[in-house]
Amino acid sequence: MIEEKMANNSTLDSVFSNRTGQNSSQPSPFTEIRENPLKTYLLGIIISICGNFLISISLNIQKYAHMRQSQLGASRPYYTSVLWWSGVVLMGVGELGNFAAYGFAPASLIAPLGCVSVIASAVISVVFLNVCLLFQSSLWCSLMSAFSFSHLCGIP
Repeated sequence: MIEEKMANNSTLDSVFSNRTGQNSSQPSPFTEIRENPLKTYLLGIIISICGNFLISISLNIQKYAHMRQSQLGASRPYYTSVLWWSGVVLMGVGELGNFAAYGFAPASLIAPLGCVSVIASAVISVVFLNVCLLFQSSLWCSLMSAFSFSHLCGIP
């Protein structure tokens, strides 16, 4: 009896109804999240993948700014470059995305997705920075992908 009452009147529902003045008989927006948490987990995973991809783009932009400055032989510090600062801003946005992802999914799902940043950085550096990708590097990237995927699917 007490369990049923707690299931019907959760803390989030009571807070929502008190703040908005709604009747508790109306469903709150939190009931859908409680009933189907997989949607919020999926949202957290998508946010984390996008954040990690932005981080890898930002690292390659910063590396390109360093390479360009060294080729020009400029004696200016790298932090005066607009391109370098755009990389820093993108990294901040990506890290905020990762931080937000922890609010939607547990850390056991979000943390292994950090390999997306490594893999995307390897691919982007091959395409845009003309870096030679060795067989050993591609092997490690494929192993990271396999282990992260198996962790997300629940394979021990």
